[in-house]
Amino acid sequence: ETLRWCAELDIRAVTCYAFSIENFKRTQEEVGALMRLAVEKLSEMCCDGSIIMQQRVRVRVVGDLARVPENVREQMESVMARTALHDRAVLTICFSYTSRHEIASAVAALAAKCSSGKLEPED
Repeated sequence: ETLRWCAELDIRAVTCYAFSIENFKRTQEEVGALMRLAVEKLSEMCCDGSIIMQQRVRVRVVGDLARVPENVREQMESVMARTALHDRAVLTICFSYTSRHEIASAVAALAAKCSSGKLEPED
């Protein structure tokens, strides 16, 4: 429903925080239920009648996706591939994500590039 409102208001970029890394600390049953829900909702996004398809919304999923079960990652990849050429709006889904983890990962990647000589500290 939120995406419909955004389309009506011509909002072209929306970010949704769907699943924090902290959620992996929940019980196995809870995490499993959340993963099944994610697969269901991602699958619905790929349907021709969905708001994603009707409004030509490109879907991006960001976060530490290596922690996500393979079947969920496959569904994420599927929706991103099916919407890759959509150009009316962008929906970014933060999944297996915390801002602290994202910043730490980015700094570690930059440090590794500097150490290997692929990037100069002045860059």
